[in-house]
Amino acid sequence: MGNPERYAEVLARIAGAAPESKYIRAYHGSPYDWEKVDLSMAKSGEGSLDEGFGLYASESPRVAEWYRNATTVAARQRLADQIRNAKRDLRTEPNHPDWHRLYRRGSNALDGAMDTRSRLQTQFPRGRTYELEIGVPEESLLRYDVPLKWQEDLHDRLRSVDPRLFDDVLGQPIYRAYEGNDLKMRESAEFGNDEGATFYQMLAGGNVFDAPTVASQREASRRLFDAGIPGHVYEGAKGQKNYVFYPGTEDQIRILRKFAVPGAIGAGAAGGMQDQPQSRPSPSY
Repeated sequence: MGNPERYAEVLARIAGAAPESKYIRAYHGSPYDWEKVDLSMAKSGEGSLDEGFGLYASESPRVAEWYRNATTVAARQRLADQIRNAKRDLRTEPNHPDWHRLYRRGSNALDGAMDTRSRLQTQFPRGRTYELEIGVPEESLLRYDVPLKWQEDLHDRLRSVDPRLFDDVLGQPIYRAYEGNDLKMRESAEFGNDEGATFYQMLAGGNVFDAPTVASQREASRRLFDAGIPGHVYEGAKGQKNYVFYPGTEDQIRILRKFAVPGAIGAGAAGGMQDQPQSRPSPSY
């Protein structure tokens, strides 16, 4: 997962962002069953990265359950498409000039897709909801929907990522205006009204006309993580906190429990809960 020493250095910087490191408790919904967070699956599931690249989680278990349902349906549809395309390749006529390549591609794709579909249908047909403990202080996160001028604790880190972009997004605190014949300096009402989301999306190459690509969002998340910002937090439709944790935080995220059936959260073992060990991870975990 990259250079362990670099990750240790970044995580130590993150831990120093708050007087006292706090654990974040959040929930994640997924069509997949895993024992450890794996951000290689970040583009799987619903397939939309509207809020940036990383592991999505919410303080609301209901939001996580909604995402579990949505991502499970999307995963099944994607597998159905893969199987259909693989079968089309296998039906290629032997006299086709590219028959060998298409047949081999279809055979390999069909085996993998059928195996995954079988696991989805038999082992965890409704996906999984995970209760997570994230070992980073919430104060170290970029506030996605908060103006940059109110995030002074992150200014140095954001500026280190891209000084020119930071200054452009933050804006100018003063402007010149005339009062009669006298030139006066006035504080701009627009100063710093752009939010954390603007910085992130522009860092990823987005603009008013085009959304950033998943690859560029991945790179933006990496650069922010390297600067000591492990993710961002934003307010959901019902006022709940939602999170995106960037690649590099995987070892700081521990699965406390995973739930196999809808509504199991809060219902204990009777609701299909699978308990995980409860010991806290060390800061280096």
